[in-house]
Amino acid sequence: MKRSRLLTLAKFLEKIPPKKFDMGIWMKSSKADVPLEKVIRQVKGEDYTCIEPLHCKTSGCALGWGATIPEFRKAGLKLHYDPSGESIDVVFKGYLNFHAAEEFFDISWDAAEYLFNPSSVDENTPKAVAERIRAYATTKKIPHEYHG
Repeated sequence: MKRSRLLTLAKFLEKIPPKKFDMGIWMKSSKADVPLEKVIRQVKGEDYTCIEPLHCKTSGCALGWGATIPEFRKAGLKLHYDPSGESIDVVFKGYLNFHAAEEFFDISWDAAEYLFNPSSVDENTPKAVAERIRAYATTKKIPHEYHG
């Protein structure tokens, strides 16, 4: 487990306003009438187009916001934009979304689901997710009441 990365993410999440946080999607426009293309800046990657969200116009989940942390981006965690499906995924070394979380944080699939799946627990505010990440980084345990 890459504990320092988890703790960095937890600290970062505490700065995200609740209205900019949505555990149901990696990253999106925060306004329904604003198209996704208007809230991202495309950066050409090696074999895909990665993006940098324009923070004032976007909302996202814990892992999606994690992919905006400069230290994480430098290590290879990025947001990938697929214009054909108008969707955004989190990528790391060719792995997508929960698999990217597994590889980037060196955690199990169950841990990735517990930390980053909105249906895994009842409370999904930035503060609650940060606390969940910190607790896991400290104990390496997934609570038995986990819904996964």
